[in-house]
Amino acid sequence: MPTLFVDRQYKWGRGGPWHVTDSATLLATGNDPVRHHRHYQIDIETDGQRFTARQRNGETGFEVSDDTTGEQLVGLRFTDFGHSGRGRREVATLDLTSTGATLTWNHLPEERQLGFYETTGAPVMVIAHRLDVQPSAGHGIARTLLRFWSSALKGADRYQIEITDEAVGRLVLSEELPILALLGMHLERTYNQRHGYYR
Repeated sequence: MPTLFVDRQYKWGRGGPWHVTDSATLLATGNDPVRHHRHYQIDIETDGQRFTARQRNGETGFEVSDDTTGEQLVGLRFTDFGHSGRGRREVATLDLTSTGATLTWNHLPEERQLGFYETTGAPVMVIAHRLDVQPSAGHGIARTLLRFWSSALKGADRYQIEITDEAVGRLVLSEELPILALLGMHLERTYNQRHGYYR
């Protein structure tokens, strides 16, 4: 199962661009999502090509288009929101032009996993925060807790995306994975902001 990493790059104490890597190779960059005319826009560059993810009117979803050709690659529309209590849920349908596949974006409350899934429920890309903590026995309790706390703060801007091998090529093209990784990162961040927690 391949893994992608999405990390915010900081520069001089200010929020910088997001990088998508496979741990060794830079695959894509994307800006911190910014509002244009009250709607979010993410500018993405991958393999020398530029794409734009724009929020649809009324915050009903996103469209990802090729900046050169104007061709739409991804259409995402929200179909269900649950805003309170333990029943938090968020469901969207995602259509990929390249393969003709339809995926869902959803939150699975019983497993607390956000990601892209097949319509059958099989995972395609599962997204989670990445915590880089490796305490040793020699650190002691106070230093170990400090390292966990520091890692948790940094983890708010670090994501790990597990991709199902069998889905690549059949449902989503390999070159589209970094684009979906950046879109998924933004969807997870806004989900957590709406529901007032980070996991």
